[in-house]
Amino acid sequence: MSGESDREDVKVAFGMQLKRYREAAGLTQALLASFMDAHAGYITRVEGGKIAMTLTNLDKYARFFGVTYYQMGNPDHPVPTWDELPQPTKRKITEAKAAIALLAQEEKVVYRDRTINAKRLHGLLAEGYFSVPRVSREIFRKLCPDIPESEYPNQKRNIAKISDTLSKGKFAKLLEKLEPEAGSIAVRFVEKG
Repeated sequence: MSGESDREDVKVAFGMQLKRYREAAGLTQALLASFMDAHAGYITRVEGGKIAMTLTNLDKYARFFGVTYYQMGNPDHPVPTWDELPQPTKRKITEAKAAIALLAQEEKVVYRDRTINAKRLHGLLAEGYFSVPRVSREIFRKLCPDIPESEYPNQKRNIAKISDTLSKGKFAKLLEKLEPEAGSIAVRFVEKG
């Protein structure tokens, strides 16, 4: 029974060691996994002490961090600092982080700045879009077809602006504001008859 307990302790200790290496390099589990051609779940399970890493993988990960497999497995061996990492490793990390930052910036530019102005809403009105009752989410989908629905939780303000705009000014004279349908909280807008 003691042997099995010792193996579990070794897995947990090595998992903590891998986590120290990963964090010292400034890597997320997903990013490390991508460099190692693994799934992020694999890194999670190793770091959590749920599974053991094979010697082949241990050697591969150790080389990535610029140490030998026996140094990486030794909790007393110092974890390399950023400056001590191999140049190819630092280059990969730097390039990957730059690419991630660029993608995040592009998404903010694409999805953040959505001007839902009255002119665009008047265009929908002119084309007969409100001949049937419409909720703000539908209107947003029509005005911003390039934004996936998975992004809608981040667009709540823009969607709410549609309701605000349609509830006042000229729109209030042109559109009926209908009560939500049963089981819904979304107000519907339809052309006045």
